[in-house]
Amino acid sequence: MKIAVLQNLPSGGARRCLVEHCRGLRQRGHRVEAFFPDTADEAFLPLEPVVDRVHVWRAPRPPSREASLFGQVSLSTAWAAARLVNALARIHREMAAAIDRGGFDVVLAAHDQFTHAPGALRHLRTPSAYFCQEPLRFVYEAPVGLALQPSGGLFARAIRTLATAAAKSVLRPIDARNVRAATMILANSVYSHESIMRAYGRAARVVYLGVDTERFRGLQLERGNLVLTVGALHPAKGFDFVVAALARIPAARRPSLVIVSDRGYGAYRQRLEAQAARCGVALEIHMRVSEAELVQWYNRVRVLAYAPYLEPFGLVALEAMACGTPVVAVAEGGTRESIRAGETGVLTMRDEAAFAEAIERVASDSGLASRLAAEAAAEVKRRWTWASSTEQLEAALVACRESGAAG
Repeated sequence: MKIAVLQNLPSGGARRCLVEHCRGLRQRGHRVEAFFPDTADEAFLPLEPVVDRVHVWRAPRPPSREASLFGQVSLSTAWAAARLVNALARIHREMAAAIDRGGFDVVLAAHDQFTHAPGALRHLRTPSAYFCQEPLRFVYEAPVGLALQPSGGLFARAIRTLATAAAKSVLRPIDARNVRAATMILANSVYSHESIMRAYGRAARVVYLGVDTERFRGLQLERGNLVLTVGALHPAKGFDFVVAALARIPAARRPSLVIVSDRGYGAYRQRLEAQAARCGVALEIHMRVSEAELVQWYNRVRVLAYAPYLEPFGLVALEAMACGTPVVAVAEGGTRESIRAGETGVLTMRDEAAFAEAIERVASDSGLASRLAAEAAAEVKRRWTWASSTEQLEAALVACRESGAAG
């Protein structure tokens, strides 16, 4: 097949997923061309090396995405966002026209980091499969975690609150209209399928994600008294919860916490560091590490503590499992599908005491840790590979092409 890929992704798991899928589709003999505005974060896992050709459009400089997600929307931010969304509408029309002229069999669409579902979907004549990693939670769900409050005085807070509400009212119909236009919706888990159904009223076909077990693997490094957690510096990732849980472990036995993050908001980092200092939890934060460094971190710690709120899938947990690192996770969202409780990891409810007890038990019991690590690594190789994920995706794209042709 000749496959067009649409994306405007930031760094993170969705980008890793798209890069691995493009790599796998090419290895299976398909031609893959990528279309995106230059606001996409191509410095993090770039697409160009894994596709046959890239087509790039220039867009206005974006406002702070992270500040907006934290409810720190100012009038100047709102103005810059409106200008960007208007430009993206034009760019997506142009990308759709270019794809339709290009004789592609099917389109694989990923998120647009500013409008979520890409606007090109509603202009395409070519059949399209939209891989919705999760609905636009900023719009469709109540805030989770300890969200930052709008800063400044009363008037400034009121303006920011109004600007945030306006942004939601603008984005929701744009996102919903774009989703309705897709020929097929793909989801990364059954949980995400359910979230998509609640938000958009459409069913999604599940395509599970995977791990490259040649890169994410055990390195037989010495493991220190360290706990790792990975993700964007955002309250939804549950880092506050992990710090609070570790504080419940007696100081003499308490492990240090390492956070590896690809992006984030400075005010949240400051709050985490202040919380850790108050609680007596030693904390290191490492930003934008290389993939090799990330694998090293997975191999240097005793436990991966994974506590995001309603995580759609749980790719970080699988990466740790592939590296032979025991996982202690909160039993929410897609994590319940990627981890078998008591066999490939430990799941607890969102309770600081229970989470702390599980971390301490795994970190101190070498027999339990070894059993969990061995079973988890074997499970990833058996079930959670990118080859398997790409095979599922290929079948979905064939079905999408045939469905679009029949329609």
